[in-house]
Amino acid sequence: MTPTLSDFRKKTEIITVNLVPEI
Repeated sequence: MTPTLSDFRKKTEIITVNLVPEI
């Protein structure tokens, strides 16, 4: 099963949120 673009975006969003915590 190949990852879809939405799945990739979700993963990148989670990574970004983890790297840059909300103020």
